[in-house]
Amino acid sequence: YNTNGSRDNTFGSSGILQLGTFSASFDNNVRVALQSSGNILCVMHGIIYRYTPTGVLDWSFGTSGQVITGYTLSANVLPSNILVQSDDKIVISVATSFWNGITEIDTTFISRYNSDGSIDMGYGSGGTVIVIDSVVSEYPPLLQSDGKLLVYSGIKGFYSSQPSFQLTRLLNTGTLDVSYGVSGKKNIVLNSVPPYYAEPFLQSDDKLILKSAPDSYHSTLITRYNNNGTLDSLFGVLGSITV
Repeated sequence: YNTNGSRDNTFGSSGILQLGTFSASFDNNVRVALQSSGNILCVMHGIIYRYTPTGVLDWSFGTSGQVITGYTLSANVLPSNILVQSDDKIVISVATSFWNGITEIDTTFISRYNSDGSIDMGYGSGGTVIVIDSVVSEYPPLLQSDGKLLVYSGIKGFYSSQPSFQLTRLLNTGTLDVSYGVSGKKNIVLNSVPPYYAEPFLQSDDKLILKSAPDSYHSTLITRYNNNGTLDSLFGVLGSITV
């Protein structure tokens, strides 16, 4: 849309960009991010598409304008999240979650791609970091001002009556930042709040704000954490406020 609210008919086809026709149950599983050039990145069904600012498929990206990540959406693979770093590198987070009849097995994959869509082999192991026993939330990773990546996810899975939250911090190389929490990870339990009902935010000083609804949506709990993962006791009452 234009700044006055009218549709921008110069974008796509009469102001609309249609990515494709898919099952209605998957239609809301699209994540969008912008590169500094104004190019539009869309990730859907494990495929990254790039469009120019005018809504035209950018054939210079990946192979014919798309990158197939290998994370195909299914009953056991949750929708991908996407984040663009300040250097235009692309970070994709996706989780697999399934019940094997005895326990739930959850894994989060973090992959980084160069601006042109090629895998960044210098990140993690072959371009990917694997976080065991965690299931990614609907929120993308958070990029700190120093380039570190904060991955917010749930642990104990969706089948647990009291799921926990996990914060994992990665260095720019994809290795765990051992200065954060315990060996790079911070676990949080907030009553029976599912991971997708707690929303993370980063302040300009890289302190983390976690907003959750612990009381069946009748109240909101806001908690703040320091840059090293410890509770910020100077915020509210011992680090939290309820509104």
